[in-house]
Amino acid sequence: MSGRFDIKLDFAMTRPDGAGLGADLVPETGPSIFAALDEQLGVKLESARGRIEFLVVDAAQMPGEN
Repeated sequence: MSGRFDIKLDFAMTRPDGAGLGADLVPETGPSIFAALDEQLGVKLESARGRIEFLVVDAAQMPGEN
């Protein structure tokens, strides 16, 4: 598919329950992102495992004047 698309997707996000880190996740009301994509756009999102390439930047700084 190519071109530009203007879409609206309604789904419930999962939010943390409580203020601390590691709090339990509580789903908001509405369809999950998986169900919303399937029902509203006809797209199926599947979880998969695989190898990916990535770059880790440990630090960055502005260059000197030289």
